[in-house]
Amino acid sequence: MGFPEQLKKARLNMNYTQQQVADMMKIAKSTYCGYETGKRQPDVIKIKQLASILNTSGDILLETGFDKTNTNDSKTDFEERSNPLDTEILKLYSSLSDENKKYLYGYMQRLVEEQQDYVNAADISENEGDYIPLTQTRMTAILQSLPKTPEELERQFPPVEFNRKKSDAG
Repeated sequence: MGFPEQLKKARLNMNYTQQQVADMMKIAKSTYCGYETGKRQPDVIKIKQLASILNTSGDILLETGFDKTNTNDSKTDFEERSNPLDTEILKLYSSLSDENKKYLYGYMQRLVEEQQDYVNAADISENEGDYIPLTQTRMTAILQSLPKTPEELERQFPPVEFNRKKSDAG
């Protein structure tokens, strides 16, 4: 199996469409399709990005033979590197509709921001022992403050445009 086949296999293992992977990479679907058909070859940076998105390694995608995991094993590279809860969360996520995936993504972003606020507060605290972990009470308050529907989510967290315009100065 060559790179295109390994890439397609890794994408299918993650239950992603070509469009989803292209969107995560911020490239056109036709570019990604070219990778899977062998008509285009990604550069090293894109291969690293693909490996990360598809929870595998560049060694597996490129079939270098340097990867120490058994490619015939039924477990994916992600499953090898993660705990059982991570794997279960990924399986549940994969079963969601695109609309609910967007909702969950916004929800998770909010949790990470709240958690980071606590970390930042601890970093600037005069007493190192003042860090208070995210408690069940705080988590409940955060969850209650999140949007309840995809429409509320979109109003509270408008879609972010990831494509950057090139500077006219360059």
